[in-house]
Amino acid sequence: VVAWAMELAPYGVAALLFSLTSRTGLGVVSSLGAYVAVVIVGLLIHALGVYSLVLALFARVSPAEWFRRCREVIITAFSTSSSNATLPTALRTSSDKLG
Repeated sequence: VVAWAMELAPYGVAALLFSLTSRTGLGVVSSLGAYVAVVIVGLLIHALGVYSLVLALFARVSPAEWFRRCREVIITAFSTSSSNATLPTALRTSSDKLG
């Protein structure tokens, strides 16, 4: 049932966006685009700024080296959007590449 709902979700989101746009006009699309841009910038600041600072100050690890070693996990997480698919890769990477 969950797999079926996940396959149906993009169509539901598209229908909701169409309904919202038809009621409020095209101006809402630019507002949503601005919101998406702000969220992406915030996530980049967190991932590249905060994580890098914590790695450098507390763990005494080079952030560039850490991100390079975790590349496989990051790519898997973004490409699958699934915790179940990412967890085995994360466990293997943490033991083999990060020690």
